[in-house]
Amino acid sequence: MLFRSPLRYSQSWEDYNVIKEALDIRKNDVIVCILSSGDNFLNLLSSEPKLAYGFDKNLAQVYEVKLKLVAIKNLEYEDFIKLLGYAGDGKERIKIFCDLANKLDENTYKFWKKHLKIIRKGMAFQGNTEKKYSLFKNIVKFLLGNYYQKYISSDNKKDREKIYEKKINRLYLKILSRLFMNKIVTQFFYHKDLIKNLSPSFDYYKLFWEKLERIFVDIGCINNPYMFWSFTGEILSNQNLWQPYLRKENYNILRNNIDKTVVVKKDIYDGLKDIDNDTIDAFYLSDIFDWMTFDEMEKVLREILRVSKSGAKIVSFVIMQDKELPKNLEKNFRYNQIKSRKLIEMDRVGFYPKIDTWVVDK
Repeated sequence: MLFRSPLRYSQSWEDYNVIKEALDIRKNDVIVCILSSGDNFLNLLSSEPKLAYGFDKNLAQVYEVKLKLVAIKNLEYEDFIKLLGYAGDGKERIKIFCDLANKLDENTYKFWKKHLKIIRKGMAFQGNTEKKYSLFKNIVKFLLGNYYQKYISSDNKKDREKIYEKKINRLYLKILSRLFMNKIVTQFFYHKDLIKNLSPSFDYYKLFWEKLERIFVDIGCINNPYMFWSFTGEILSNQNLWQPYLRKENYNILRNNIDKTVVVKKDIYDGLKDIDNDTIDAFYLSDIFDWMTFDEMEKVLREILRVSKSGAKIVSFVIMQDKELPKNLEKNFRYNQIKSRKLIEMDRVGFYPKIDTWVVDK
C-alpha cells in the first residue's frame, strides 16, 4: 500500500452526529465501540456511559487510543490539542509527550518512542488514510484552480453543483479514472482485507463518481469539520463545530469518565466473548462488516445478540459491500429503514453509500 504509516487512521471518518442520532446514548449506558483512531470512542465517552468497551485488532490503533486516554487524564486541554497536532509545533509536541512518558504503560511508550516522528508532525495528520486525503486535497486544489476558495466557502448547493460540473465532472477526468478504477490499482489505496471479498465485477468507477458527486455537491465544506479538513488540511476556526471530544467544554467530562473505558487489542468477535450476556446497550461498529465474509458476519451478530440487552441499538457503516442480515437472525435485528435513510441524508462525510441501524429484539 502507498502512504505507509503504522496508523491506519489518525482521525475517524464516520460522522459523530450520525452515530449520536443512531444510538441515542444515555448516561450510564454500556457501549461497545470499534476503536479506529478513538475519536468516536471519545465522542461517545462525553455522553457519560457506565462503561465503554473499545476493540481493535490493529495494535497501532490501540496505542493511539491509549495515548489519548493518558493525555486527557494528565494534560491541560491546550496541551492535549497540541499533542494531537491541532496547535503548537513539533518541539512542543515532543516535550509534551516526554512529560507524559512515565504515565504510559511500557508497550505504549515503546511504540510511540519508536514513532516520535508522527508526534512531532502532528498525530492527527499522520495516519495512512489521512496521508491519502492530503494527496486528494492537493489534486482538488489543482483541479478547482481559481474556484477553490469559492468552493470552500460555498453554502449554496447550486453554486457547488456549477463548480463541480465546470471543473470536476469532465470527460477527460472520467476517462482517466476509468483507467485507474480497478481492483489491481485500487489495492494501493484500500487495504487488501477490505476488497478481498468483493465480486470480480464490482464497479469501482461507478461507486467513486457517486461518492464524489455527493461529497462535492450535496455535502460541501462549509461548517463541516470532516470535509473542511479533507479539502484544506486545516481544522475549522469555530470550536463549536469541532467533534465533541476536541471541545474545551467537554474536556473535564472526558477526564472524569476515563476510568470507565476498557481498551483491548482484539477483533470484535473475540472481544465480545469476554462480555457477559444481556449487558450492552449500544454498538458503534464502524465499517466492520465490509471486511468480513457473510459467515464471519453471522458469527459476530450472534455474539452481539448474546451480549445485548433487548432494545440495544446498533449502527454500522457500509463502504463497498452491503450484506443483508442472515435470514435466521432477521427476527432478532429489527432494521430501521426510515432511520437509516435519515442517517445518510444527515451524514457530513459522504464516503458511505449506506448506513445501517438496527434494534435488538430478544
